Amino acid sequence: MRMTTAVLHRLRTLMDIDESRFAADAVAFEKDTSTGDETAARISPAPLRRLLAERQRRGLDARPYWAAGYIDDMFLCAIGRVRGIAYMHNLWSIAEDWGLPIALDKSQYGQDMHIIGYRFLTRSNKFMLLPTKVHLLQHWIARLRALRGHKVEIAEFASLAGQLVWARTALPLAGKFIRRVFSLANRPERAVYQPAWLHHDLEAILDVLESDQGTMMIARPALPGISHPTSVAWSDACRETNGSVSGAGGFSPKGKGLLWSYKFSQYHKDHLAIHVLEAFAEVIGLALVAEATATDGPLDSPATCLQFCDNMSWVSSVTHGKPTDPRLREILQIRHDLEERYCLDARIAYVNTKVNIVADAVSRDDLETAMEELRAHHWNTDEIRVVDLNAHPELGPPDLKLLLDRAVQLTLARERAAKASGRSPRKAKRGKRSKRR
Repeated sequence: MRMTTAVLHRLRTLMDIDESRFAADAVAFEKDTSTGDETAARISPAPLRRLLAERQRRGLDARPYWAAGYIDDMFLCAIGRVRGIAYMHNLWSIAEDWGLPIALDKSQYGQDMHIIGYRFLTRSNKFMLLPTKVHLLQHWIARLRALRGHKVEIAEFASLAGQLVWARTALPLAGKFIRRVFSLANRPERAVYQPAWLHHDLEAILDVLESDQGTMMIARPALPGISHPTSVAWSDACRETNGSVSGAGGFSPKGKGLLWSYKFSQYHKDHLAIHVLEAFAEVIGLALVAEATATDGPLDSPATCLQFCDNMSWVSSVTHGKPTDPRLREILQIRHDLEERYCLDARIAYVNTKVNIVADAVSRDDLETAMEELRAHHWNTDEIRVVDLNAHPELGPPDLKLLLDRAVQLTLARERAAKASGRSPRKAKRGKRSKRR
């Protein structure tokens, strides 16, 4: 882009001012005794202290400086989901080992992004012009309104046309108006009077800018439904606070029927909310039938699984693929790994709790109610295989306790971060509405 001499001169002037300001800050930092070697040695990580000592021994510069890093750029450079998760794991491990502070209240990773003058709100799925751009257009229109009855240079109309073309994605403007502005900008005269139609169109744009609440982004198209899934499974979890059994369970008609159950320890029940336990139950149910489903599937396409769950939070997290809860992100990564390992197309669907009777009963260790419901639907209960993953952990996926311990670790880390920042941690859901019949 070609810039005029005046613009280049102003740019150089601003850069010189910034350079002198940075130099003054550096001099003030060197004179400040409160941030000397003693403070830096006490708060710096051990590897950094060793590096500074080695540089000092070799006669190199070893003065301590503060540094702030933006970690999202590193994640954007990750190739694939697995490497991104590995980067995240390494980063948190290093931060925990070295005691590095992380400003969680300043993080806006993927939720509120400012790119080329647009603001993208991924949680509400909207985008809009930045306030600076809106302010520019409003003052431009106010200036043209003040110049009515006077000639305006054609170059100004050309600049206005360029701005409106750039902003038309976020503004519902008619193409007819933009074409008319271009026709005005192509006039051979150097300056012209504003036509009457321009007054009306500029007022319309001003009204749009004042009432703009954002434009909806194009949502991800819905996945086509499954008409004949290779496998169907139901899962549920309960978290009782009155001393009753709290556990997870599910049912799959694979083979001649499979009922499985897992009882949560008091430690896991005290620290994990119900939506995390529901996600755990759904992934365990998928893992139990993954290998058999992949074997029974067609040779030319992935086998399809349809998992029914009665927790809308987990269903939405799997459907949209961007849960905000770090514990759900961890479990979702395991779910993706199961799909890739066994070449599955695992879908999830919401089922009402009143319909999810068998999985609900077996999660509460009420095997008799589950069998009665299956017999009512003409199942031969003598051939159904019952698996207790507490008594026989070798029959289920490995490291079930490790997965729950990891979720508890993330819960405690979030509570410590909220306490350190002075914010009250979000209250965990204390139980699930009783569904005893």
